[in-house]
Amino acid sequence: MPIYKYKCAKCGNIEELFCSYNQRKEKEKILECSKCNSVKLNPVFTKVLVSSKEREIPEEHFNEDDCSSCSGSKCNTCY
Repeated sequence: MPIYKYKCAKCGNIEELFCSYNQRKEKEKILECSKCNSVKLNPVFTKVLVSSKEREIPEEHFNEDDCSSCSGSKCNTCY
């Protein structure tokens, strides 16, 4: 089950929702900051690590920027 993270626009506190994708919209309606009780929360996007049975990809190969060794686009060495 995924963890959805939200940052409070008022105080910067991070809140987490642990629920299925189908439950997320309903839970977002009642979500509020546990520190200041604000309802203005913005989604926080985080990296996820995905591995497969065929091949595990080392974390250091995950690049947020374009790869400089392959003309500015992603290649199979950058993932």
